[in-house]
Amino acid sequence: MKKIISFALVLAVVLSFAIIPAQGYTYYREVKSGDYTYEQLDETTVVLKEYRGSAEQLIIPSTIDGFTVTEVRGMFWTESIKTLYIPDSVKKIHYMAFKSCKNLVSLKIGNGVTTIGEAAFKDCESLKKVVMGNSVTTIEKEAFLHCSALTAVTLSENLQTIEANAFSGCTNLKSLTVPKSVTDISPYAFGCTEVFYGYPGSRAQSYAKEEGITFVDLTKPASLSKTALSLIIGQSYPLKVNNGAASLWGSTNKKVAVVVNGKVTGLKAGIAYIQVKLTDGKLLKCKVTVRAIPTKAVTLNKTKLTMTVGNSFTLKATLNPRNATSKTVWATSNKNVAVVVNGKVTARSLGVAVIYAKNGGKVAKCVVHVNTVYYNTWGGTSLNLRNFAKNVSGYQKGKWDNFSGKAGTIKNGYAKTKAASVPLVGILRVGGRIYYIDIFSYSQTDLKNQTISTIKGRLKFPFSFTLANVRYYRDNNAPGGRCCCAVAYYAMNSFGAYKYDIFFGYYNNDRFYYLSSSR
Repeated sequence: MKKIISFALVLAVVLSFAIIPAQGYTYYREVKSGDYTYEQLDETTVVLKEYRGSAEQLIIPSTIDGFTVTEVRGMFWTESIKTLYIPDSVKKIHYMAFKSCKNLVSLKIGNGVTTIGEAAFKDCESLKKVVMGNSVTTIEKEAFLHCSALTAVTLSENLQTIEANAFSGCTNLKSLTVPKSVTDISPYAFGCTEVFYGYPGSRAQSYAKEEGITFVDLTKPASLSKTALSLIIGQSYPLKVNNGAASLWGSTNKKVAVVVNGKVTGLKAGIAYIQVKLTDGKLLKCKVTVRAIPTKAVTLNKTKLTMTVGNSFTLKATLNPRNATSKTVWATSNKNVAVVVNGKVTARSLGVAVIYAKNGGKVAKCVVHVNTVYYNTWGGTSLNLRNFAKNVSGYQKGKWDNFSGKAGTIKNGYAKTKAASVPLVGILRVGGRIYYIDIFSYSQTDLKNQTISTIKGRLKFPFSFTLANVRYYRDNNAPGGRCCCAVAYYAMNSFGAYKYDIFFGYYNNDRFYYLSSSR
């Protein structure tokens, strides 16, 4: 009988412990309520252990079935959640609570949480933004490991400890502001962060030095190395951010100036603003004025040029200084006589044209005389005029009139002079124009005995001329250098106007000495 009574007493004691909770112990009873499963901690608080819903915007309830939610632990591993808010009632987020919520983008933690547990948000690969309340003091190891999309984190102003690998693998978390309350940062807590914003003498500063991270002193304002910059076209200058870290560089006018990683290059005269966005969101700018390199002088490789119709010659402009950036503009005073394109001069018809090279307000010029192709003859010598007929206008083939007289003959394009000092007049017809070519023959003795007035008197035309500087060219057909000649021509166009020029010269030692005259 005593044994029966003793067993009954033991059973009663055991049953009493199952019904009446002891003070300081945790209930282990799980309850399903809506989309959640929770476990009671005491008479007033519970821990959430599971979520079975499909909400994209999830706000953890601060109360459930009359109990206060103070912890989140267990299986919230759903792909539906994109935005998550944890209320002030929650004190701790436990181990792997939200691990691999692959579509979670934004997280806000209220002002109650003190600890973010180990691997709490590990592998949340879409998570971009985290805002922590100021009650968080500890971020345990691997809490945000491999959150590769994470770009912005606001840490608690009362944070003290960041454990190993807490933010490792966060490849887009390039910068972070670390409050001065942080006293412990474990090795490898950060694997990809390049810039720490913090306070001098803080653990953030020493950790940045240990890990080769740029440290930006928050007690000093960020600035650019220059707020105004003057460049010439083609010149570059490296802008630098002082006490800050650049996130994105840009130009308000890319035609005037461009920037690559802070290096500014002037492209065109004008004004542009170079802007840089810092990793903390601040915007700095620099006014850039780009100037052309002024031209002090322009010179040409020729200042005088004698050309034949149809021929071309390239003028070259040299700038002083040579790196002047203004573009050279070419022009002609008479397009009918000569045209110019990028310095290449082409003779079009008889006459005189001035070619201008203009650059930065400076001008150089070349005087171009355009003549036909001239041939020189002497007594008793035949001359082939056929090539002359082909080239005279540069555009059309001409035809010579046949002629026979005291001075000589012109037949089928060949001319032959008979006597010295008697001009042979050739008539060339080209495209409606008539060219009269007077061909003179002189002996060297005759030329020595002539004065300017007597030579002028032998010509039919009322020319006036002055002898200029002596120039020469070699003529391999000259017979022994003993013959001299003078050639004159005039042309009549369809309006009856005349153009003319005179050429005097003599041969000596197989060179033809040309004494030019003015029109």
